[in-house]
Amino acid sequence: PENTAVVTGYPRYDKLYNVKDSQKEILFMPTWRNWIKTEHLNIEETNYFKNITNLITNSELNDFLDKKNIKFNIYIHQLMQNYLKNFDSIKLSKNVKILPIDAEITQELRGADLLITDYSSVAYDFYYLNKPIIFFQFDKDEYDRKVGSYVKNKDLFGIQVKNVEKCVENVIKISENNFNYDKNLKEKFEKLQPKFLKYTDKKNCDRVYTEIIKHLKNK
Repeated sequence: PENTAVVTGYPRYDKLYNVKDSQKEILFMPTWRNWIKTEHLNIEETNYFKNITNLITNSELNDFLDKKNIKFNIYIHQLMQNYLKNFDSIKLSKNVKILPIDAEITQELRGADLLITDYSSVAYDFYYLNKPIIFFQFDKDEYDRKVGSYVKNKDLFGIQVKNVEKCVENVIKISENNFNYDKNLKEKFEKLQPKFLKYTDKKNCDRVYTEIIKHLKNK
């Protein structure tokens, strides 16, 4: 029933704020693929593994990162961490790093200037911070069929790409534009924001607390 849910905003968003750092950072956070485990697939033969590794070893991207001294951090979803050893054989450039499982994600989000994800809800955290997002959805049809996505294409609040080349192209374009979308995209995504984020006032914890107290008093 409609009245059983109260919109307060996520308490964790109260910890989100932008951190200014002289060195720019890109954060890549692909979400999990449950079917890799349930279908007993060899991860190294999956589109998931191939697209992640092809992106982080892309020569054009790595040359750009080195030239501009931009850090590129990857956090593999916690539910995929059992496969982390499979990435050990991948040779990474000096500016690319796979983060450990205990990395402080809130801190990474605050410090990053650009987020690359696919279908992860972490995109909302970054949207809250008004920073650019690339949705690298290389397996869109398969993911929609097996899992389903949070957001329809028409409401996507970032740039959608479906292959490594387009992802790299947009990483470079956004980075060279001082980590901003072009004007038209920026305006489009700003207009969409109220549809997904009712509050941006750092008072989400207060609202949750108030609702708990109200509920206890009514008991």
